[in-house]
Amino acid sequence: MSPSGKTTRETFTLKQLVNPTEAQLRRAGRLTYELMSKDPALISLCGGDPDLMEPLGLAMVRAGALEGEFYAAVDGSDDILGFVMTMPKGKVLFSTEEQKKLGFYDFMSRLSEAGKRYYADTYLKIFPQYVASCIAPLTMVDIWWIHTCMTRVESQGQGIASGLIRMILDKALAAGDVIGLSTTTEVNVRIYESMGFKVIGHRGCPSPWGDWEFWVLRYEPTQS
Repeated sequence: MSPSGKTTRETFTLKQLVNPTEAQLRRAGRLTYELMSKDPALISLCGGDPDLMEPLGLAMVRAGALEGEFYAAVDGSDDILGFVMTMPKGKVLFSTEEQKKLGFYDFMSRLSEAGKRYYADTYLKIFPQYVASCIAPLTMVDIWWIHTCMTRVESQGQGIASGLIRMILDKALAAGDVIGLSTTTEVNVRIYESMGFKVIGHRGCPSPWGDWEFWVLRYEPTQS
């Protein structure tokens, strides 16, 4: 805070990081833990083990940086203040061996037996199938899917998330493609709706570590 009590706006640049450094990717993975450590969906995917949250986040951003697209707000020292990871049309997260070798296999090897059962018997039978029903007749291969959107707490409220998502929207819409995402918090639903996304599905998911719910949204361009 400044002496006057007003929030000091940071200087940052919004850009696509075509080849993010390992330090930047680790910062992104850490942000996932910092912002979602109490999220029941992430807790469930990690089998109730908070030590696996950061490795899962890192596995996702590494895979996304390899075969998807990674956008970030960086300060003067190239530290990440916020980021968005998306898989563009034609790409699906963790669908290739190359992606999985960047952390997903390690994460799964550390997951408890209860966590592995939950992932296979509950999560995979509910989340991807419900998303597929929401976006049908399209499939995940046919659309852009925004997987992760994070902004560190002290940098929020400065247009970082909306600016990064707008970069993705502009690129996808220019190609005539559809953009979708999901969120596990109702607060985020309202934020995404303010950007032009529309809820196309909502349901709950049971879990031994706390039931959770999620919303599926699709960007709906304003008709002139």
